[in-house]
Amino acid sequence: MAMCVAAPVDPTQRVKCSACGTRFAWINLVTNTGLAALKASIGVLTGSEALVVSSLYSINDVLSAAAVLTSLRMAKRAPNDEHPFGYGKVEFLAVGAVSVVLAASVCFFVYEAFSLFSGEQGSPSGLAATVALLSLTVSEVLARRGFCVARKLDSPALHTSAEHNRADAISSGAVLVGICGAALGIPVLDRLIAVYEAVDIMRLAGALLGQSLKGLMDHALPASRVEILRRACLKVPGVMHVKAIRSRRAGSHVWVDVVVAVNEDQSVQQAHEVTNQVHLIVADVLGPRTRAQIAFRAHQPRNQAVETAGAHA
Repeated sequence: MAMCVAAPVDPTQRVKCSACGTRFAWINLVTNTGLAALKASIGVLTGSEALVVSSLYSINDVLSAAAVLTSLRMAKRAPNDEHPFGYGKVEFLAVGAVSVVLAASVCFFVYEAFSLFSGEQGSPSGLAATVALLSLTVSEVLARRGFCVARKLDSPALHTSAEHNRADAISSGAVLVGICGAALGIPVLDRLIAVYEAVDIMRLAGALLGQSLKGLMDHALPASRVEILRRACLKVPGVMHVKAIRSRRAGSHVWVDVVVAVNEDQSVQQAHEVTNQVHLIVADVLGPRTRAQIAFRAHQPRNQAVETAGAHA
C-alpha cells in the first residue's frame, strides 16, 4: 500500500517572511547607494585610490540588492500551468546575473588598480579614514542583519547579498589600513590595498558564478540536513523505517520526497495520521517554505520480505 500527500504551506508565514526580506533589500539598496557616492567622492577629493576602488564594492552591493528585490518579487508568484513548480530558481538566476556583471567589471577594476602605479601618489587625509571607518561599520551591520534574514528565509540571493556586505566591510577595513599606512609615511600601501581589492573582487565573482550554476542544477540538500530529517522522522510514532529521502533546492524553496514504512496492520486512516505528523516534522526541520510529498508503504520484517521474495521466485 502506498499513498502520497503534499505538505501544506502556510501562506501567512510565507508573506511575512517575504516582506522581511524585501524590507532589508530596500534598506541595503538605499544605504549602499549613499556609501558608493560618498566613498567615490571623498576618495577623489582626498587622493585615496583604495577608497575609490572600494566604492565599487558598494556599487556591487547595490546591484545585489536590486537583484534580491527582483528575485523575491518573482519567487513569491504562485505556481501556474507553465511553471508548476513555481519561480524559486529565479533567485539563482539573480545570483548568476550579479556574478556576470561583477566579472565584467573586474577587467576595469584590475586595469584601474594597476594603472594607479603610473600616476602621482596622493596623501589621503583623516576625512578618508573617517569615511572608511563609517563604511566598515555600516557594511558589517548590514552583513550581520542580512545573514540573519537569509537564514530565516533560506534565501540564496539574500545570503549572497550579505556576503557582498561582508566583503565591503573587509574592503573598508583594508582601506583604513592603507590610509593609516600613508599617514605613517608608507604611501604605496594605499595602492597595494587597491590591487588587493581588485583581485578579491575577481575571486568573489568566480565564487558567485559557481554558486549560481550549482543551484540551477537541482542540487540536493547537504547530507547533514537530510540525516537530521531522517532521524526526526524516525521519532514519529508509527514510523517503522525511513525508506528514502530525496531533496532539491529551488531558490529559497526546498522540495523533498519522503517515503516512510508503517505497520502493515494499520488502516489507511491511521497511516494518514502518521504522514500528517511527518509533515509537521519536515516543516520544523527544513522550514515553512518546504514543499513536501510523503509516501507510506507497509513495513515488512526482513524474514517476511525474504519469504515473500522466495514465493515469487
